[in-house]
Amino acid sequence: SAEALLIFAKKLVASFFLVQSWVPDSRYAMAFNGVAWFLSTTMFLYFCFPFILRLVKKCRGSGGALIWVLALVAGQFALGFAAGPIERFLLRHSLIIADGKFAYWFTYIFPPMRVIDFAIGCFVGLIFLEHRERELSPRAAAALDIVTVLAWVPPVYIYWCTDSFLTGEAFRYTQLFMPASILTVYAYARGLGPVVRLLTNRATLFISSISSDFFLLHQNIIRFSILFLSMAAVPFSAIRVIVPVACFVLTVIACLIWARLEKSRDLMRLNPGMKLYEISDLCGFVNSSHYLRTFKNRYGYTPGEYMSALKKSGEKAE
Repeated sequence: SAEALLIFAKKLVASFFLVQSWVPDSRYAMAFNGVAWFLSTTMFLYFCFPFILRLVKKCRGSGGALIWVLALVAGQFALGFAAGPIERFLLRHSLIIADGKFAYWFTYIFPPMRVIDFAIGCFVGLIFLEHRERELSPRAAAALDIVTVLAWVPPVYIYWCTDSFLTGEAFRYTQLFMPASILTVYAYARGLGPVVRLLTNRATLFISSISSDFFLLHQNIIRFSILFLSMAAVPFSAIRVIVPVACFVLTVIACLIWARLEKSRDLMRLNPGMKLYEISDLCGFVNSSHYLRTFKNRYGYTPGEYMSALKKSGEKAE
């Protein structure tokens, strides 16, 4: 229908210009790839970073940074409370549709809201930089680990076992877990306690290295897996069991392939004289043709074209 075509065109335009996360309508904010809003929001974070960095540089030590962190967390909670009145105002003036997802969009997707998360991370980073030269005794490091673990108990209990306002759409995705997340980031950055050392192993480091790729890929893999299993007439009860396991495995495999492709680009930048078959072997591809095909599908250009562009940029720099 004409209406469906119009909606598709709007989705396409919003996604092309990376502005879909600004639209308080799940049809556009979640267009095509449901997590692509993250790219739209990230673009805004890059724009805001110089201004946040200026604030961080003006901050007077870890004490001032801590005040900023507390103020920003309080601001997040205040905006969570404001989500309901804002939604009612917009509905009253027919500015949004009643899809029941405004609070989720406002507190989890809306770029200015996520800038608060980003700024909190920057100020926590400043606190770490101020403290990293200060030695922590083994007892203090263990105490920090214990406090960090205990900090997760209230939000997890509230999320799974209660029905309070904190489990509502406006709080359950960000604010509820923010204090515990801040402590966790700081404890891992210090990396001195027994719990952190236990959890900092090859498996967890690998998971963290692919986490952003995993986030961007997982929904599409889930959709295609469900579509394929449905076409194969697999019962829904079996799909519910198969899809989570299959999608996890497939997403990890896709992330590994992406990581190998990035490694190959690094090798091309650092070793311009290497042959493509050598790069293919070092990065773990079956053969050169598989590597060339995968590289072209991922980036839209061949490794040879990438190497030529690197060579031209090097000549211009000289």
